Amino acid sequence: MDRLELEHKAKVLIQHLVNGCKNLNLGSLTLAIYDTAWVSMISKTIDGKPQWLFPECFQFLLDNQLPDGGWESYASEVDGVLNTMAALLAMKKHSGAPDHAGRETPVELETRISKATAHVQDKLQHWDIEASMHVGFEILVPALLSMLEQEKIYFTFPGQRSLAALNERKLGNFDPRILYGTTSTTLLHSLEAFVGKVDFNQVSHHKTFGSMMASPSSTAAYLMNCSSWDVEAEMYIRNAITHGGGNGSGGLPSAFPCNIFELTWVCGNSMLESDVNDETNEMARLRPPYSKPAFRSNPWVMMVCPALDRTLKSISMLRMGFLDSAHLAPSVLPDADDTAKAILTLNLLGRPASPNRMITYFKAKDGHLMTYLGERNSSF
Repeated sequence: MDRLELEHKAKVLIQHLVNGCKNLNLGSLTLAIYDTAWVSMISKTIDGKPQWLFPECFQFLLDNQLPDGGWESYASEVDGVLNTMAALLAMKKHSGAPDHAGRETPVELETRISKATAHVQDKLQHWDIEASMHVGFEILVPALLSMLEQEKIYFTFPGQRSLAALNERKLGNFDPRILYGTTSTTLLHSLEAFVGKVDFNQVSHHKTFGSMMASPSSTAAYLMNCSSWDVEAEMYIRNAITHGGGNGSGGLPSAFPCNIFELTWVCGNSMLESDVNDETNEMARLRPPYSKPAFRSNPWVMMVCPALDRTLKSISMLRMGFLDSAHLAPSVLPDADDTAKAILTLNLLGRPASPNRMITYFKAKDGHLMTYLGERNSSF
């Protein structure tokens, strides 16, 4: 690929990012079986008859089941456990309906359920719970185990007591009123773990652009369990299916949209790797990009600066050159990763931003930084 073609592709990508920031349709994260499974379980009464609202999501699950009965693991072993348990729950829900979605016959679906059940049982037998670092697994796995028991599927495994202890440590003092108040918490990203434990009618005020903290699975749980149908939440999910990384295939990511994440990571990394002025002097290459004469007039930089400034200022994070905290997207709690990347990108764009407040905001008592406030372990 020659330089002109590469520059054209880069400009198209940047324009896509900028346009996505304008309408909150920016999100190309990897598709997540877990979230897709939750969305596939949404039904709506239409003309007096309950109907599966997103059959394409259920078909996506079926199309991606592996020969061994499970679904893909991503970064860790527990990913595969969560994915397969959620997909298994979805298949059980559909198998109990007279007009289940998907192209499978009832017999074929039962075969899939049996294989998935065996796969989960095998994975749980060898799961090293103490080594698991997946965010929220200690509340999500027990919740799925309980839901599957309601479907007459039971599991026993060596780490069951350890998992219960972690769950108790996390939720031992849980009070539903934490979710009913105005303060946002990371629990809002995983409301599916609280089905049957909280009144979903009392959490609707936490919606932002129709979603529960940009989480398809959490929004699905809310939509399935609030007493009045929420059109805004339905439209959010439809938007995530259409404009997310699945592009209408039925697959959903674990978060949508992710404006700030995509804008800062793509632009920040591009600027660190590129040399916009084609300088050959080694010392010149070591200078920050924004100090180079040609930088400010670079067309894609001129597109990015207003978009990033507008996005950050719209959620009141950029004040007097300081960035307190940044989010994956405007509807998500701030995290250290995206804040650090936003600070780096702002500086590379010639918008000086200090990391001091970020460090104070995310610093734990042991001196390490947390990804999110209130998490169980500090982050490496």
